[in-house]
Amino acid sequence: MISTMLQSFICLGVVSLLWVIVGFSLAFGDSYGFTLNGQHYGLIGNPFQFAFMDQVGVLPHAKMASTIPFILFALFQMKFAVITPAIITGSFAERVRFISYLLFICLFTLFIYTPLCHMVWHPNGLLGTYFGVKDFAGGTVVHMSAGFAALAGVLVLGKRKNSEHIPTNIPFVLLGTGMLWFGWFGFNAGSALAANATATHGVCHHHRCVGLSHAYLDFL
Repeated sequence: MISTMLQSFICLGVVSLLWVIVGFSLAFGDSYGFTLNGQHYGLIGNPFQFAFMDQVGVLPHAKMASTIPFILFALFQMKFAVITPAIITGSFAERVRFISYLLFICLFTLFIYTPLCHMVWHPNGLLGTYFGVKDFAGGTVVHMSAGFAALAGVLVLGKRKNSEHIPTNIPFVLLGTGMLWFGWFGFNAGSALAANATATHGVCHHHRCVGLSHAYLDFL
């Protein structure tokens, strides 16, 4: 449990630094990709455009964040980048060394997360513009990438050597679940980039999904 907590916590520091230095540029910089029938489709962003948050000011961005300060948009997107490798930690528990985990989250953020984020959420991204992929609050960019990475990690690393586990502190589990639930309201509502009807629907949809999942678990 302590190892998993530390791995999640360290993501805040490591991924935040990567995001400020080059991650935001790779995800939302001007697209590098190809042009087809007069339309440009991006695969990855210009790594130097917003390096060290240069040219990321308080004024809104016309195409990516027209309703909020651009710096706020960058920090909001950083939250998604931080949480994605942290989700994978459950599959790594008792399977990898800490230094290996640090290396993994750096490589994952730069070579998996940022190009996927660019292709889905950038105005010229390949998956969003050509394939019509819609991702309101991270179902594709965050959860699918983390899920497949966790599955790949389990397949590569194999079973845990210690198969016996003592149940953890149940009140802590409930506390963590409550904090996570509250945070998810911010994910969904904040993805509207405004306090409007879309944000409200995002919160309501999340509330229904969580309620249904709890009912299903109770049934099981």
